[in-house]
Amino acid sequence: MEETPARLAALDEFGVASQAELGRRCNMDRSDVVAAINELAEQGFVERTPDPDDRRRNLVTLTTAGDRQLRRMDGALDKVQDDLLGPLPAEDRPTLTHLLTQLLTHHQRGQASPLLLKPRGDRAMRADPRRVDAPELRGPIG
Repeated sequence: MEETPARLAALDEFGVASQAELGRRCNMDRSDVVAAINELAEQGFVERTPDPDDRRRNLVTLTTAGDRQLRRMDGALDKVQDDLLGPLPAEDRPTLTHLLTQLLTHHQRGQASPLLLKPRGDRAMRADPRRVDAPELRGPIG
């Protein structure tokens, strides 16, 4: 399951959650929540119990095995991130991560706006990313 780290991390960070809360925190479609939690429970990473205050709801808890799996995944992610960001000085890495997180958050909210490039001169121009011959898109990469 490709979203396992996010679900386990949400439980680790926020603690016990209802299925619905976990789905909202992980930005999951409501129709996918039960199947995802079933898969995590089958792997022993989470435990699902009835909510004592509302028997219609289930509470999801991170298990010891789930915590171990999350730590393994965190270690693997740290290695991949170090490999990816290796060319950058250590002091620049948090800045890049912060900026990329801002972009992701912006686009996840559906607030995406067209890419504006400012070529020589004052006027901004909308770039067509399919048109790779556009002078404003040419230049060295890297």
